[in-house]
Amino acid sequence: ASSAFLVPRDESSEQRAVPPSSSSSSSSSSSSTSASFSDTVYVSLIPDFRSKYKRLTILPKKMEEDKERGISEDVIKDRTLKCQAILVRVMKLKKCMAYRELVVEVVRQCQHAHFTPDVSFVRRVVEGLIDTEYLRRAEEKRDWLEYIA
Repeated sequence: ASSAFLVPRDESSEQRAVPPSSSSSSSSSSSSTSASFSDTVYVSLIPDFRSKYKRLTILPKKMEEDKERGISEDVIKDRTLKCQAILVRVMKLKKCMAYRELVVEVVRQCQHAHFTPDVSFVRRVVEGLIDTEYLRRAEEKRDWLEYIA
């Protein structure tokens, strides 16, 4: 086993554990980038070092969470708009349709748009279109929807 060594800790730098280099073994090639993790070596990082060739950006956890939330909100908005467009397109064509048939048709067409909405998502979109008066419930059959032109 190769021996580990310690680099003195500097107040302005951060210490991280890294594997020892394989320079002591003569059988490894010089172009190999893999290393053994059997022993631990401590190195000091220089926080002001900048490389022209490699760049690594580490975001704080809060910013990453906000960024993920922003992306998911955008995706939800896009999917809602896509689902609304499909619902209006189907209802323009059919004029009056049973709720269950409409949900099946919307899910089938949304799968072509690269996402599969669940029934509760489609229900929320339908309720939103009823609120904005694009659709209404049929007076004769309450489980049917009518398109309002």
